[in-house]
Order: sequence, then structure tokens, then C-alpha cells
Amino acid sequence: MLFRWKLSKALLLNFWYFTKQELKFTDGHMTIRGANGSGKSITTQSIITVLLDGNSNPERLNPYGSRQRTFKDTVLGEVDLLPDIIDRIGYITLELRKGNEIKTIGMGIKASRIKTNIDTLYFIINGEVGDSDGQFSLTEKKMEDGKMADSPLQLLTLRERIEKAAIGDIYLNRTDYAEAVNKEFFGFPTMEQYDGLIKLLLQIRGPKLFDQIKPEALAEVLTNSLPELSPEELSDAADTIARIVVIEKNLAKAKAELSSKVSSFVAIEKLEENIKLLEEQLDEKDKELYERILLNKLSESINRKIYNARKWEKNMNKLMEHENNIKFRIEWVEKKIEREEEKDTIDLIATINRNPPYENTEKLVNHLRSKINQAKKLYNGGKDKDGKENGKGFQQVIEEVFDYRQWFEFKIYYVKKGETEKLLNRKNYGTLCSGQRVLSILMPVLTALHIKYTETDRDDSLRLFTLDEAFAHVDEEDMEVLFRYFEKLDFDYMLNSQSLWGCFESVSSLDIYELSRPGNRNHVMVIPYYWNGKQRIRKDKVSADYE
Repeated sequence: MLFRWKLSKALLLNFWYFTKQELKFTDGHMTIRGANGSGKSITTQSIITVLLDGNSNPERLNPYGSRQRTFKDTVLGEVDLLPDIIDRIGYITLELRKGNEIKTIGMGIKASRIKTNIDTLYFIINGEVGDSDGQFSLTEKKMEDGKMADSPLQLLTLRERIEKAAIGDIYLNRTDYAEAVNKEFFGFPTMEQYDGLIKLLLQIRGPKLFDQIKPEALAEVLTNSLPELSPEELSDAADTIARIVVIEKNLAKAKAELSSKVSSFVAIEKLEENIKLLEEQLDEKDKELYERILLNKLSESINRKIYNARKWEKNMNKLMEHENNIKFRIEWVEKKIEREEEKDTIDLIATINRNPPYENTEKLVNHLRSKINQAKKLYNGGKDKDGKENGKGFQQVIEEVFDYRQWFEFKIYYVKKGETEKLLNRKNYGTLCSGQRVLSILMPVLTALHIKYTETDRDDSLRLFTLDEAFAHVDEEDMEVLFRYFEKLDFDYMLNSQSLWGCFESVSSLDIYELSRPGNRNHVMVIPYYWNGKQRIRKDKVSADYE
């Protein structure tokens, strides 16, 4: 097996109630334990997914998506606990390894209690970050309170040192940074696909995945994990159809003027010439739409995606095969007809299902033409049926109408040992024990995530996920099943929980960190452990932060 990028080490420097804390991943695996308020969720959310795309919006820092705590609050800490800190520079980094190759991605933050916004700087460094020989240091010695101390680098100083040493790249905005992270460590062909990965990771990570999700919501998560048509695949169709709409409006206006019989002979002549010209333009654009776009590009893209989704479905079910008291299976089926105009979609899908890969291009093109007419009606100049602005551009309408994923729906089935297979719906979901409910959610979505990573077509792609408050109310047997599944899917992970250790026979190695902040103190105590596949070992005594 080829080497791939793996999680190696995280660093929190001057961040929240950490002065300086390293967190290592053994073979890409880490669990964090701690009571509420100890910092386990903040630590997890700040590293993954913030460092994957640089997005530090408040909802990224809260597993429930709340906007209550901002990134500025996280860097500075509460004023009651850190009253002397008015301004602060902090860093969060994530070290990644592929064989002997090491790279570190990171983010520098400058925050002030008297300013609303924060200053940020993103970077990718070749090598390790730290204070040992051969490592790039994010600190420098400065005199503080009459003695020398390590002080975080100013953001400008960091930039100058990285550029002068030519050891990496600096990014001034998160868009460029996210593109660089994707290109270096993941390899998704488009940023839309990479954004889709981030969205799926965010859906998976939160406690609400277990507390609030229902079978139908789980089906929606699976639907959204399928690749959508990209803007590039739709842009030609959208542009051409938009031009056709304009020509049709101008043609209708010219014909209305001609039929009004109030124009002069000369004006009528000009109107007739204009009508003829518009009709020629309309024929030309319609021909272009049919021959170049519908017949070739768009029909081929939709046909290929539906065919690949069928393979995706089979692969998911194969991956979910295991020896356990409960097993799961998914089906991707066409939706029931709710409106008569949807019948052509269902008929087309049935034909595609009988003859994969689909070759009846003419029927598919005719179907797409009907979808174009539907898009024209929906667009209506950006207004709803009552004439009010709906805020939708034509590109957005086209994306909705041609979203092949909405022509289907996922059904999830389960079977217990000695019983017949049943559909997972609200009624049956309520009969499962808490551990089985977690299995019914996690196994399909992690399988979907596994297949999402195959969109990269790279063997060395980073493959990770994170869970917040993982496995609450799940017994040891079901936890063992899930950890075996993590190993089977070859995932790196960062899990946090109030009680989870992660010490199971199926886990070959694991770093564990126990966090505590008794009395809501302004520092975090960190106790590191290591699981070697057989025994849990306390690595050293409490961190210097607590001394």
C-alpha cells in the first residue's frame, strides 16, 4: 500500500486557555476526554475543520452550529479569567506526514478586546513546527516581567521569516489557502467537491447527528454526499438558455408591436426584419443548445453521474458487510410521482436503470428539454408566481432543475440476527437501542465519506473525520464494532467524549489526552496516554501549563 498523508501533530499556541500544547496522533488516531468546559470541543473544532479551509466563522467552533462564541473570544479567553490580556497573538497548526515527507498547515491570529475583527495569516510550511533543532519556531525570546520568555511571533515577522527561508507559502486570504490545502493534501478536481467534503465533515462531527437526526435526515445526508453537477458542467447550458430567454422576450415584444397595427409602414418593415433576425438567432441558439450542449456535454455528465451513483450504492453496501448483531443496507430508488410533469423523469430513470450505461441519448435530450422549459417557468425574470422577487438567478434555477440527486431518494434497511430485514423509518428507529441507533447513522455516513474521498483519484489523499461527544450511551460491544469499521475504512480521526478512551483490540495504536479545567480555571491540565493495541500507558506527568 502506498504512503498517504496522515495526521501527525497539532499545536495550540496562545490559544484559549492553552499557553502551548502539542497533541500527537499515533498513526493518525487521537481521542480527547474531558468534562464539559474542559476544552475538548474547542480543541477539536479549532483544528478540524478550521485548518482545512481557514473558515473561522463562529458556527465552526460550536458542534451545534451556534454563533454565540466567536473566534476572537476563543483566542482571547474570557475577560474575567484573563483580565490582563487585551491583545493576543495565537497560532494553531496541524502537522501532516506522508512517509518521510512532513508539512505543517497553520493559521496565525491577532485579536484585540477593543476591536471587532481579527487579523489572520495562513501558511503551509515544509517541515515541522517547534522549538527543537531543525524545526521552524513560531516564538522568539523576549523580556517579560524582568525575565526572558518565549513570545509568539508577530504575524508580519512570521511572514518575513517564512519567505526569507523559502520554506513554505503564505496566504493572505482563506480562499487561496483552502485551494492550496486541497491541492496539496486531498486533490479534489474542483473546489466545489472540496467544499462538499467540508460540509459532510461538519454534518458528521456534531452531537446533533445522534441526538436530532432521523432516518429521513440521514437519507438527505447521503443524497448531499453524491457529487452534484459542477458550475462548469452547467454554465454553457445556463448561458445559452438565458440568451434564448432574452431572444424569446424580444421576439414576443416585436410580434406584439407588429400586431398592434399602430406603427407606420416603415416601422412595420423594420419590425418584420427584426422578427426574422430574432427567429434566426433563436433557431441558431436552439440548435447550439441541442447539438453541442444537451446532446453531448450535459446529457453525458448526467448519465455518467447516475451510473456512478449506482456503483457508489453497490460499493457502500459491500463496505457495510460485517459480522455483527445488526447489519445495514441502502437503496437508491427513484422518487414517487407527486406531480404529473414528473412522470417523464421517472420513466427516464427506469430506462437508465435497465440499460446502464444509458445509450438512448435522444430520450435523455428530450427529457432535458422538458427540464429547460421547467427552468424558464421557475425563473420568470427572478420573480415568483405572484410577481415578487425571489432572489434566484438563472444559474441557480438551472442547478436546481438539473440536480439529478433530487430525482432519487435513499432508503436505509437493517436486519438483526434471526430477524427479517426492515426499512429504517421513524417507527422502527424508535425500537432500536441507543447503540444500534448510533450504528445506523454512523456506518452509512462514514461509508459515504469513504466514497467521497474516492472522488480525488489520489492514493495519497488525507482521509479524516472528527466526532464531538462520540458514542454517548453506546456500549463497549458497539464501540468495538465502530472502531473496527474506522480501521476498515482507513480513516484518521480526532474524537472527543466525556468518557471514551478508545482502547480496543481493533485499534492498533492511539494517542489519548485527558483534559481538565477544575473550577473553570484559566489554564487546562493535559494528561497524555498511549494505547499500543494491548495496554494503555500514561506517557508523562501533567503539562507545564498546569504547573
